[in-house]
Amino acid sequence: TTGSSVLQPKEEMRALIGSNWTVTSEVEVRMTTLDQLLADEPEVSLLKIDVQGYEEAVLAGGRSTLRKTRFLLVELNYMPQYEGGSWLGQLHETLTREHGFFLANASKPLCLNGRASMCDGLYVNPAMVREWVKPDFV
Repeated sequence: TTGSSVLQPKEEMRALIGSNWTVTSEVEVRMTTLDQLLADEPEVSLLKIDVQGYEEAVLAGGRSTLRKTRFLLVELNYMPQYEGGSWLGQLHETLTREHGFFLANASKPLCLNGRASMCDGLYVNPAMVREWVKPDFV
């Protein structure tokens, strides 16, 4: 009935989410980077990132991992839901401009009180998935 994030929830989201947008407890957890976690893996077929607004920090710690990742599935927020949290525009720019991925598809947005809130985006690394990089118009 509640969510979780490394980041504090934005107060203005309470109107959209309701009472479960209240911090009920805090837990200390040990963290590592993607690059440390997956250093010994020669390739990553699919990387799913769903970290409740902490996506930019995860990507910053995963530069080497992203170079060897074929597909990336990431939650894209249409509005920042957490203090200092990532949102669609920022993530899309990071993934496309800095890491060379392209957006292949996205799920139907989840709507909260008539507003698009989030969707899942499927990004492709064209350096790793050459067969996907054929031109659509010939």
